Order: sequence, then C-alpha cells, then structure tokens
Amino acid sequence: MSGSDETWVSATFDGTFGFFERRRRSRRWLHGQAAFNLLSWLLGIPGALWTTFRLDQRLLETVTTLPGGIRAAIDIYLFLLGFVVFRAMFYGLRWMFPLVELEGARSRAARRAVGGVISALLVALLYDVLKVLVL
Repeated sequence: MSGSDETWVSATFDGTFGFFERRRRSRRWLHGQAAFNLLSWLLGIPGALWTTFRLDQRLLETVTTLPGGIRAAIDIYLFLLGFVVFRAMFYGLRWMFPLVELEGARSRAARRAVGGVISALLVALLYDVLKVLVL
C-alpha cells in the first residue's frame, strides 16, 4: 500500500490484513501443488483405473465382437476421461473450500452434497478393492 499519510497507510494495511486473517481457514493444504499431486497419485489415478475397469466389464457384456485395438483405445479414453473428472472434482473442492471465506459465501447444503458424492465414490472404490483382495 502507498499513500501520502503514513499513519493512514499503516492503519489501512493492518485493517485489511486483520480482515483476511480473521477469515482465513485451515484449508491451506488443499490449495497447494503438493495436495493435487498427492491426491492424484493416491485417488485420481486409481479411481480412473477403477472406473475404466468397471466400464470395460460393462462394455464386454454388451459388445462381444469388438476388436482388441478398438477396445484398448476405448479403455485409454475412459481412463483419461476419469482423470479429467477427478480434476474437475478437485477444483470443485478448492472452489467449495476457499482460503479466505466471507460470511455466507458457501452453503452447508452444497458442501454436504459434494461431500456425500465424494464419500460414496470413495466407499465404492474401497469396497471393490477390498472385495478383490479378500476373496
């Protein structure tokens, strides 16, 4: 900040800084590059592979005479599409949980709905993984 009166500049800076400090949330980790990389490796890629596996099973049930090359191309496309969906969900989480939050900026109902969808997907993924490992 700059101004002709040093006292005004200092008071304005302190007031603005205090405003953002009072509204700062403990979600800084979600907005860092390391969080995206870590979640991509731990959830995004396995989730995209799981989605591709599940959809490939459905594809084999409906179309049995599909050539191997076409099926492989479809699987690659499904994997990339699944990863794009993960990225959209991750950036949606960043939008739902900002670093600095104004009063009434996001509703609890929207956060619960997004949390419910993500939880359901994670439970389904975990169930399939455990089913394969245990049986």
